[in-house]
Amino acid sequence: MGYDYKGKVVVVTGGSGALGGAVVQAYAEAGAQVLVANRSIPNNSGSIENVTYFKLDVLNEESVRHFFDEVTQKYGVPDALVNVVGGYKAGDPVSKLTLADLQEQFDLNLKSAFLITKYAVQTMEQKGGSIVHASSRAAVDRGKNSFAYSMSKQGVLRLVEATAAELKGKSLTINAIMPSIIDTPANRSAMPEADTTKWPKPEQIARVVMFLTSPDAELINGAAIPVYGKA
Repeated sequence: MGYDYKGKVVVVTGGSGALGGAVVQAYAEAGAQVLVANRSIPNNSGSIENVTYFKLDVLNEESVRHFFDEVTQKYGVPDALVNVVGGYKAGDPVSKLTLADLQEQFDLNLKSAFLITKYAVQTMEQKGGSIVHASSRAAVDRGKNSFAYSMSKQGVLRLVEATAAELKGKSLTINAIMPSIIDTPANRSAMPEADTTKWPKPEQIARVVMFLTSPDAELINGAAIPVYGKA
């Protein structure tokens, strides 16, 4: 199914990685004005039509607040926000996990999502629209050596649920996707023996995201959508 986003303003936070890049490409091809917020602006930032890049420190509240103010002043209130900021750091067992490693994962995956949600809701609540966060299958799976990562991603699910409850009856929805291992060059390199045919591809996940920000998903709020591929 193809979606028409002509005339829509879509914000993508964390749009430089494999998944973020696929999301940006998908919305741009659907006609949206895509505003991409990254820690740094890539060298090829002008290579895609209808895509504008902003520099954003997602762990700095003032930076996040200023970003939403700037976007609103220049482009109006966004119609959708997709947050794919995050990362995985190979973990230790709980008995060897350091507080620094725990804090790093919570900052990268949960604190960033909280700040983005806080100011996205303030900006978009009156107009309405859609917010989608990238959580992970690890948030609900039991696995060893992944406590810090899995808890940070589970926190994203709780953030989505709590915010959805607060938005009940309004025109702004918030949901999450839970990908399994994504078929990216980095993951293929890290797991050369894995059966990559079972992994979801970034462009496939991007289509799920586009559905969640489309009118077809207006009744979906507070959901966590598994995107596991064939795994």
